[in-house]
Amino acid sequence: MQKGNLSIAIPCTVLEDCSDLRSKTQKLGQIARACAIFKVKQIIIYSFNKKLSERFSRDIELIKEILEYLNCPQYLRKLIYPKLPIFRYVGILPPLRTPNHPLVKEIANIKAESNREGAVLSSNDQGSEVEIGLEKPIYINIPNLPIKKRVILRLKKKNNILSGVLIEKVKIKEYWGYDVQIFKDSIRDFMKKFSKYQIIATSKKGSPIKKSDIKFFHALGEIKDILIIFGSPSLGLFEIFKKYGLNLENWANFVVNIAPQQGTQTIRVEEALISTLAIISWLLSP
Repeated sequence: MQKGNLSIAIPCTVLEDCSDLRSKTQKLGQIARACAIFKVKQIIIYSFNKKLSERFSRDIELIKEILEYLNCPQYLRKLIYPKLPIFRYVGILPPLRTPNHPLVKEIANIKAESNREGAVLSSNDQGSEVEIGLEKPIYINIPNLPIKKRVILRLKKKNNILSGVLIEKVKIKEYWGYDVQIFKDSIRDFMKKFSKYQIIATSKKGSPIKKSDIKFFHALGEIKDILIIFGSPSLGLFEIFKKYGLNLENWANFVVNIAPQQGTQTIRVEEALISTLAIISWLLSP
């Protein structure tokens, strides 16, 4: 979709309008699906300052854990993730079905040179056994890998026998899910950290996307990395920045209103996310 990497930033307060674990899980499922559909490479959870309340300290970890869980191939989840109370409702969420979540389980149907994510089951001085969601684990000639280490293998096939070599995620051309990062420093430090990105802030006080400066559309076709920032259910980005003595327009390259004629009093973060990504995706498409 995009020439460079597409990242989004959501606040640690994104779940503040959810009353229980079930509704929090459902909301995070919607966020994960939107990011998967539009090939978001990185989800950043940002805080407003270093001193988070007890609730938001818990929520920020919950957001990261569930988003990472959903990005993990289903055949690896029981191996990688312990049975914790926070995962109680993940079963109600639709799967992401991204390329790193293959459904093929039969070795006979595996194509050579395909990529497959796995986790190390055992390892010694000769090599390592890796679970990749097939009829049996695969053995690779790489010794002493840590148990449960997540790896990506490029599969080789000869006479219906599989082998594999390690491959870095950055070398995979197809979309391979998102990474999740927590940023707990101040909003000022957060913006400085990502100052090299083309930063798009979303706000109902921003310029309507249709009337935005032509530089906006031109810039999207030229940049390498984009970061789209979203506000919280109770505070928009202008309010968040003002609260900490900052002017949003001085820190973002563009402040846009994706739904200038919205029919509802407010737009939820998960709704703003999919609307914004859909429009940006269209603008960036060949």
